[in-house]
Amino acid sequence: MSVVESVVAWKNHLKSKQFRKWLLISLMVSFLIFVSFNEKAHFFLGGIFINIGYRFQDHVDHEHFNYEKGASGLLLQLEDLVKKNKQASLVRKYFPRSVQHPKIALLTCMDARIDTVELVGDTRRSYYTVRTAGSVLEPLQQEMFELAVEGGVQIIVLTSHTDCAAEKVANSSESKKFIHLSSGINERQLNIKNFLSRRFISQKIHNGDLIVVEALIDTKNGNMSIHRIYNKDSLENYIGKINF
Repeated sequence: MSVVESVVAWKNHLKSKQFRKWLLISLMVSFLIFVSFNEKAHFFLGGIFINIGYRFQDHVDHEHFNYEKGASGLLLQLEDLVKKNKQASLVRKYFPRSVQHPKIALLTCMDARIDTVELVGDTRRSYYTVRTAGSVLEPLQQEMFELAVEGGVQIIVLTSHTDCAAEKVANSSESKKFIHLSSGINERQLNIKNFLSRRFISQKIHNGDLIVVEALIDTKNGNMSIHRIYNKDSLENYIGKINF
């Protein structure tokens, strides 16, 4: 059969409804097989479904942005919050999520633009998350993380992020107005050093049972880059450079 005859034969096949149906079914089966055995595809498709869910809910929030001013408007916002909680609890009741014991703990800023679900795909509650103003790790949070390590956490990620309002305040003339916030930001590295120096935490790191890292989040796209890792050697060097 010549090349011309082959091309004509394929054109005739494509015109056939049965062939097009067979081709579509083949493509769908191939796609399902690929998705079934590809973990990256599972994770990516899961993220797509999550964002589709957000899109469904976005218009609901936008409809309620313009509340009345004053006390009556605040009560309407509170009622809306309770209503949404009831709706969300029904979803959880009839569509329960998987339960896991986290091995990783995250410290993030309370900035609403930092979405831990999108940041690390945390829809399955795979991570402990502590949120503070400016990602400040004060003694209270240090004890919380130490308790988490006792419970099995093996990696702690201490994040900060670009375009942080708390950092801007700490480096502006408003620092005198927000004394505690500014102090927390300015002493952030010292607090990290104090945390790493805690006997239980430092011993865990020395034994190779715990890794602590510092990471920066790009607020615009959620990309997280690790810029410091604390293991046995780096921990000794880090603490040795700063005197108490």
